[in-house]
Amino acid sequence: AAIRAAFSTRFSQVQVLDMHVMASETSGSLAYVTGRVALSTRTREHGADLTAGNCLLVLRKEAGTWKIAYHMFTLPLRPEFVG
Repeated sequence: AAIRAAFSTRFSQVQVLDMHVMASETSGSLAYVTGRVALSTRTREHGADLTAGNCLLVLRKEAGTWKIAYHMFTLPLRPEFVG
């Protein structure tokens, strides 16, 4: 619940989230996806804004279902995203 609340607050200004997959691979019960991510935001201080960075998603197959085991992204942070 705390993690959901933190992400909800930090990403409340996000209008569009776009992910472009650069590479993906599976090995047994693990998989990864790497790519570029772009966010479009709108705030009173900044108006419309676009920022981009990299992302990594690691998935684990459990009971026949792929679940996110780890995720990471790098974006230039503005104060309202730092919290």
